[in-house]
Amino acid sequence: MNKMIGAAKVLAAAAAVSMLSAFPALAMTARIAFTDPSAEVGKELTVSMHVESTSGEALGTANIMLEYDASALEFVSGDMTQGGAGSLRVSGQLTTDAKEWYYGLRFRPLKGGETDIKITTAELYDRDGKIATMGHTGSSHITVSGEAGETAAPETGETAAAGETAEPQAPSDLGVEIDGVKYEVTESFDASLLPRGYEAESLSFRGGSVMAGKGPNEQLHLVYLLAEGGTGDLFLYDSARDVWAPYVEVGMNAKTVTAVPMDESAVPDEWWTDGSAGKTRDRISVSSTE
Repeated sequence: MNKMIGAAKVLAAAAAVSMLSAFPALAMTARIAFTDPSAEVGKELTVSMHVESTSGEALGTANIMLEYDASALEFVSGDMTQGGAGSLRVSGQLTTDAKEWYYGLRFRPLKGGETDIKITTAELYDRDGKIATMGHTGSSHITVSGEAGETAAPETGETAAAGETAEPQAPSDLGVEIDGVKYEVTESFDASLLPRGYEAESLSFRGGSVMAGKGPNEQLHLVYLLAEGGTGDLFLYDSARDVWAPYVEVGMNAKTVTAVPMDESAVPDEWWTDGSAGKTRDRISVSSTE
């Protein structure tokens, strides 16, 4: 009887191991987000595409197909991108242990109006060759002012006709320099890039408005900046003092720790570095949210 019981236990254990091995390892989850630029007819614009592994695995390879209106946009160039005439293929990047990829896609607007760049298919794989589960696939919404061949600028002092609503004013200058690196503030971006605890808002900036992330501190905002070449990332902007700082987020169990700029009075003079749009800090304090 004891031998029969022992054999049954062995068989049960083997069955349990077999059942466990039948379940595949959890796949990487990922998302793709875009910026939403605006430009004038004939002037090149850059769309930033952000590919991210949201589950923490390193990205391996990618095959992403994009479509756009070839009568509205002319494809100029792009990182790891081939195609044209309304269809583009974007490949993975040659990086190691990267959990994020940034792509800069350059277009020349051919006519005024609004147009979109959309994903038709997206295949992402981790470094082990396992296909990812896509949690979010965004699109880029592009606004182009003017018409093909138009060169005359609106007369100074021109106002909207009675009953018409004036369009949001564009900032006078979108350029920012941080620690010697030149960036351009994006007027709009995919809200899915905002971390937990932030929501999209319209931020007054240099005489106009840009999209930003509003968090627990009313003075600090998250703004998406594009570097030369099209790579981009979120930066913290202190609107009261016109100060920029890198956005850093570190997970600690159930908490998210966010690095934010310190008050000016708490920062020794030798910790400051000058920037074209204000000053940036080399040191940061830390605040945490659940």
